[in-house]
Order: sequence, then structure tokens, then C-alpha cells
Amino acid sequence: ADAKLLKEANINFVRTSHYPPTEKFLEMCDKYGIYVNEENALCMVFNKTVNNPARLPDFMNPIAEVLERDRSHPSVIVWSVGNETEWGDNYSKLVDYTRAEDPTRPNIISWGHESSDIIRSHYPEYNGNLAGDKKPVLHDEMVHLSTYNYDTIKADPNVRNFYGESIKILWENMFTTDGALGGNIWGFVDEHFLLPNDIRGTGNWGIVDIWRRAKPEYWLVKKAYSPIRVNDKPMENPGEGKALEIPIKNWFDHTNLNEVTIKWTVGKDAGSIKDLNVAPHGEGVLKIPARKWQMGDKVSLKFYSKDNMLIDDFVLTIGNPVKTFSAVKAPAPKVAEDASSVTVSGTDFSIVFSKSTGMITSGKYKGATVIEGGPYLNYGQTQLKDWTLSSIKKSTEKDQAVVNIEGKYGNIGAKFTVKIDGSGLISTTYTMVNHPQSKSANGFNEIGVAYTLSESVDKLTWDRKGLWSVYPEDHIGRITGSAVKIRSGVKDEYGVKPTWPWSLDMKDYFYFLKSDPGNRGTNDFRSMKEYIWFASAVLKGSENRLRVESDGTAAVRAEIQADKKVRLNINNLWAYSDLDWGNYDTTIKMNPGYTNTVKMRLTNNDTYSVSYQPPPKTIPVDKNDKPTVKGGRPDLVITDILLSNDNPKAGDKVTFSAVVKNIGTGSSPAGVVHGVRFDVNGVPVSKSYIYSSAITPGESVILTAFSGIDSVETDWTAVAGKHKITATVDDENRISNEEKENNNVMEKDINVK
Repeated sequence: ADAKLLKEANINFVRTSHYPPTEKFLEMCDKYGIYVNEENALCMVFNKTVNNPARLPDFMNPIAEVLERDRSHPSVIVWSVGNETEWGDNYSKLVDYTRAEDPTRPNIISWGHESSDIIRSHYPEYNGNLAGDKKPVLHDEMVHLSTYNYDTIKADPNVRNFYGESIKILWENMFTTDGALGGNIWGFVDEHFLLPNDIRGTGNWGIVDIWRRAKPEYWLVKKAYSPIRVNDKPMENPGEGKALEIPIKNWFDHTNLNEVTIKWTVGKDAGSIKDLNVAPHGEGVLKIPARKWQMGDKVSLKFYSKDNMLIDDFVLTIGNPVKTFSAVKAPAPKVAEDASSVTVSGTDFSIVFSKSTGMITSGKYKGATVIEGGPYLNYGQTQLKDWTLSSIKKSTEKDQAVVNIEGKYGNIGAKFTVKIDGSGLISTTYTMVNHPQSKSANGFNEIGVAYTLSESVDKLTWDRKGLWSVYPEDHIGRITGSAVKIRSGVKDEYGVKPTWPWSLDMKDYFYFLKSDPGNRGTNDFRSMKEYIWFASAVLKGSENRLRVESDGTAAVRAEIQADKKVRLNINNLWAYSDLDWGNYDTTIKMNPGYTNTVKMRLTNNDTYSVSYQPPPKTIPVDKNDKPTVKGGRPDLVITDILLSNDNPKAGDKVTFSAVVKNIGTGSSPAGVVHGVRFDVNGVPVSKSYIYSSAITPGESVILTAFSGIDSVETDWTAVAGKHKITATVDDENRISNEEKENNNVMEKDINVK
């Protein structure tokens, strides 16, 4: 069963650390074509033992038995004679013996000792130099799954979904590096001992759990390791009556793509392709037959092996989707005040602010209580002191009620401006006067606003942008979904195999021990949803909800509090900075006085509008640019600001674009929004937020504004006179590892007649 699970995850190489496997496992590896690095049961031997002649039989006997038993298995391609150990005479004799006994297979030993045939590397940096100087390198421990970062794992299961970033970047680096033979993720299965007492075991470090259920990392590994290489991003419309040409690479070592069955569907059209002739490690073009292509068409591609195993799965959209919520026409809200509260009411809703705390005490929609507290500053794992109010003021602005709140968390100052329109749209602008001391040396892990919601919230719905276009229906990182707060049916029981997927677990006997009381909700419900278009907290037994609305740049994380109410954290910035072990991680960078806005709406639906824009255009790399360097870092600059009308007149609608170039020595991270904000005379007017592919060194991308700021208008209405247009790339500091941080802005002067 394990070998089959490995094969289905596109894993073709396994290291049996730190002991020989069962004969049955090797038989299955022979059957499924999985290479094996078979490891001797010698690990972490130090000091005098490695040079003590009396201990030589203890070194020799195990490897002699392993060679005798398993040398006839074709799946075994490497003998590992020891793991993470000091070099000494006994190991030298062991390597010589292994080479003499089986000269057909190379041997390897830990910590890079060059006496072995292959150099061993553990935990290289995801973007580092993976090649060897003299001999090929096998990175047979790499990108360790989150295991020891207890606080992050306990608070946010999405840290497991974020792993997809690391394994994607690392494998693309490794596959394209000469001399890098491959690697092994640590590890395949959780090592959790079901013992009578509260004993954890070694680590929940597997892509499957102890019951062999897929954890979020399983699908992410399958996608990253896929030998089918298709750019999993929106595509240009080829035009009516033309074939859609999709560039494709074959990363199989021995299989031509004409041995793979490709099943495609677009709307009611469907077909199968079995003759795509692309040699191993070759490139080609996959053609979908001509049809009447339209923006928004979804092209489903499924790739199957000869034995009908799914190799990979994509849904490519024609055009870049831009999802927006239409403005709801409603009368201006009413504002009432008494000695203890300020009440804002509109169509089907009312919101009450306490004058003693400045916080919302009640937010009702159609008579049902949805909001019970907030706004609060959210610093993630960094806890703030109790809030004290300095002032609360009400006013009106256009058709909105405005409540300005100022106060402190101890000596940490904060300002909130809450704007509410007559339809129930609540915009919260927060300003951080100064920052607390971060709990982690790596900085804050979340920055945003939080609200307390009713205990009656029983599910979370969402639509978001993801690293991949396809996820399993029970994956916490799926693009759209509905996550229940509490799983119905059978209760969790220690030592009993669950009948539900990992995403619906409500207890964790490793991190919270055997006595885990639960009460946190499902993994699906409480995992952060990144890059959302929306995320809604829905009340039980109704369609009433609080819907967070975004342009694809915000994140939401729900958590059940001790009083059973739900805290909804709405983040503009977030980071996973404690992953270590060579993983890609992120950090939050912000200055004192940081300010941002989150939007949410009291409503009863998740209806939105979708339009499709041409994907961003790329500009070929200049051969004179700096070359890519292993371990290099990106550096994004703007080389030009483009206007949809080069000579606008007063009253014209103008759309801004920016030419963003990577002048660094490393690629920018895939899966992270590469935002550009456009200002006119110092006032933000629009932004680009849909591009999230890597930009390689020397490459340029044209990014066009698709969203207005604080309005639904994307375009700027030109006004007569001279104006200064400013474009800022990575305005939210999402790309945290740039070579320079002071070269992201460009200005351009225009004259409107």
C-alpha cells in the first residue's frame, strides 16, 4: 500500500531511513518502478566507536545481511551505509566492502564524505546551489515538513498548505541542476506512537498520517513532482476557429508522452489525445482543437498513465478572472446616539458601538446577531494587552456613517475608522501607531483586523487564488469551498482509525496529546484561506453571513475562542517564517504607522461578478542582464509606466500599466501576488493584483490595473493640468527577500489638456 501511495504522488525514489525495509515493500517497489536508496541500520555513530577494531563486526554484519537479502531487487539502486555519522576506519572498511561486494551499485554515506561514490546532502536551501563540485549529489533529506514549529501548527493548519511553495521551487531548481541526482522529502509517514501515556512519538512529519490518510502536503508533492510540466496559469484567447496551443515539457526520465493519455474538456467539447510525441526531458506543444473560444472558457486537462493512474490535473482559464462585488444601492444608513452607544442601521441590519469601549457590541442582520465584538488589531501569535478607549466619534461622509475609534493596548496605540453604508458594507481602516514586541524572533505572522462573531457561525465559504488550479475536494487549500466548523457523526477516539479525511479532524493527539479536548473546530474551518476574493462566516440554519470581500490580496483565518464564539481574523499581511530546514518562508515588513483597510458585508449570499482580462504579457530576457545565480534573490523595479491613452484629454478614462522587471539574481516566488499600486499626485487610485507567477532574472512583465482603490472604478478620470503618476511594485511587501527594498517606485509626469 505504501509503494502505491508513493507512486500515486509522482514519487519515483525513496530512501529507507534509517533501516532496511521489509521484503514486501521492495517487491512493491519493483512492481511500481520506484527507485530505492536502501539504508543500513547504522545511524549517528560517533567518537571512538567508528575507529574501534573490536566493533568492526557490528558495522559489517548488518550491511552484509542487507546486501545478501536484497541485491536481487532491481528497484535498489543505491546502498546507504550509514546516516549522519562521523567518519572513521570502520566506515572506511564498510564502504570498501560494499563496493567490492556489489560493484554495480553506488554507495553513499552521510555528511558529504567523498570516500563514497555519491555525495550526500541534507537540507539544502530551496533556492541554493544544489550541484556538487566533484561528484554527483543526492539530497536525501530535504524540505522537512512542518513538525517542530508547534505554535504555528497548533494555530493554523494552512502552514501545511504553504509547504507547496517550498517543494515547487526546490524541485524546479533541483531538476534543472546538473549533478543534482534528486532528493527525498522528510518524510513520508507520521511517526506517532499510540502508547498508553501521553508520549508523542518522534514527529508528525509525513505527507500521510499514521492511518495513511493524505495530509495537505501529499497533493502538493504530487503537483510539484509531476513529470507533466504545464504553466498552470490563465491563457490568452487564441481566437475563434484556431487551436489552443499549450507549451508542455516532459520531465519523465524514460517515458515519451505518447505513452500518456490526455483527456480534455472545454464546456460541452471533449476529447482524448494519445499521440503527443514528446521525448523524455523534451519540450513540445499540446494542441486543443479549434473551436469558438471565449474569455472565461475553462480547459480541463487530465493526464493518465498506461495503468490509468492520474499523473496530473489542470484547469486552465482563457483570460485572467477578475472577481468583484457590485455596489448595492441602498439609502444612507441612519445614525443614532444615546449616553452609552452609537447605533448605525440600514437595510436589514443594525450595528451598535459601545461608547465605553469603542467596540461593536451587536451587529445584526435580518434580526440575527452576527457580530459580537471588534474591531481589534490582529498580530497573530503575538498577544496584545487589554484595550482601553481614548475616544470615539461619529460622523457622516457621503452616504456612509463613519465611526472613528482611538485607543491603546497597553502602550501600543491604534486607530480605527469604520465606514458603514446603507447596504451593510463595513470598511475598517486601521492604523498602527507603534508595534509590540513580536513573540517570534522571525517577526509577526499576521497583520490585520479581527472581529468576534456569534457562536452560531457554523461554516466558512470562500473563493480564492491558489498555487495550483486543481485541488482535491477535501483539501484545505482548494480554490473554492465550504468548511464546516464541527464535523457531524462519529467522534474522534484515540487509537481508532478515522473514517473521514484529515481536513475534518477536530483533534490532534500528537500536538495536543492523548487528552486533547478538541473544541477548535475542523482543520478545514480553522486553516487560513489566502488570497481570497471572498470568505463568508455563515450562521447555522440560515443563509445570513458576514462576507469578507477582497481583490485577491487578503486572507482570512477563523478560530473558535474559549467562550465558543468565533474570532474572524482578516489579514492584509501574513507570513510563515519559522519553517526552517531549507524551506521557503516569508516575513512581514512594515513601518510604524502602517495602515490598511479590510472590507466585509452583512448579507445572505456570496454572489459576485466575474470579468476576464488578457493575461499579463512577458518581455523576453535581455542577454546582457545579470545571469541567474543559485541562491540568488529577486529585485523588482519598474522600468516604465504605460497609459491606455498616451495623450489623454480631460474627462478621458485612463488605465495604468507598469513594466515590472526583475534585475536581481534569483526568481521572484511563484504563488505570491506581485502587486503594483498607482498613485496620481500622491493619491492612490488603482492597482494590479492578479499576477502571481515567478519572474525570472532579466524578465519583464506588463502589469495592468484591474482594481480601483476604495471604489469599483479601475480607470482614472483625467483632469486638466499637470499630474505626477507614481507606480510602486510590491507595495504590500509580500516579496520579502528582495536584494534591494528602496528601488520599487517610479514616477512619470503627464500633462492633460
